[in-house]
Amino acid sequence: MESISLETLELLESRLHRIEYAVTGKTQRASEVPSHASTISSRLGSLERGLQSLAQGSEVVSELLQLQTRHPSYFHTLSASSPPSSLSSSQVLAIVLASAPLYSETASRLTSLADLTVPPTPALTSLISLQPRIAKSQARQEEQEREVGELRARTASLLERWYELRVVGQGEQWIEWEERLQGVEREVRREEGRKRREGEVF
Repeated sequence: MESISLETLELLESRLHRIEYAVTGKTQRASEVPSHASTISSRLGSLERGLQSLAQGSEVVSELLQLQTRHPSYFHTLSASSPPSSLSSSQVLAIVLASAPLYSETASRLTSLADLTVPPTPALTSLISLQPRIAKSQARQEEQEREVGELRARTASLLERWYELRVVGQGEQWIEWEERLQGVEREVRREEGRKRREGEVF
């Protein structure tokens, strides 16, 4: 019995040291660590003092201890065979019934997967043998798409050039001819007016 108590104390001391190191980054000095020759009561007292000191120096540890005091059930592992103490049997039953459709749906999907037939080996082998030809055809298709894209770009460039030369250029030519024609008409009218005035004088 004493050996079990000593082993339990050693485990508690080891856990306290690990927690202290995780929280503060340091552990007790060698002179502060109780020796194995100490009595069980003195070692328990040392553990309590160490825990109190850790709680006073760390707000996180202090809050955890307060939480354990208010809700001790949070720090106990529940058995899988028994429902949580905070839920009644009717509440647990309601949760199970609400999840029942999920079980049937999952079972149905698993059954449908089991019913799927695997294609025969010759068909798979034939499909695998066609893979190089499929890859070559895909590469050829990509090359053709690239060539078509280049042709479209060249066609668009030619159309733009034709529009500039034929439509815009022709329009500018017509404007120039119109301006020249208007100039000639003005000269003709001035000449006719001059001759008319000369005829009136004579």
